[in-house]
Amino acid sequence: MLRNILIVVLGIALGYLATAAGGYLLYRFAKSSGWSEASLGALVRLFLEPIIAILVGVVVGALAKSRAGLLAAISLLPQTIAFLLSKRLDVLHEVFLVFLGCVYVVLAAVVAEFIFRRLSRAKPTI
Repeated sequence: MLRNILIVVLGIALGYLATAAGGYLLYRFAKSSGWSEASLGALVRLFLEPIIAILVGVVVGALAKSRAGLLAAISLLPQTIAFLLSKRLDVLHEVFLVFLGCVYVVLAAVVAEFIFRRLSRAKPTI
């Protein structure tokens, strides 16, 4: 039980650290390329967030002993909820962001479960 809690905390921390690192890289990229803020927002939503979800899924799947998909989903929920609550947009845009958030949480869960099953199959049982 303690291991699962630590894995979730590690997944949450990794998600926020990856977001900060990705934001810094995009800041440096925007400074040199001259992209608009709206274009960078779309780049974050459609490129950076799936990479973070995959990264969290891989790490949680590699460390989990059981229920890797659930642990990865729980690890990404705080970041997804915080992102959705940070802006007030029109209803259609909000629904689209909720859908994308759900897709990214499911993506992390699927990747974690895949890595977990792959690693558990590779371990010899005695």
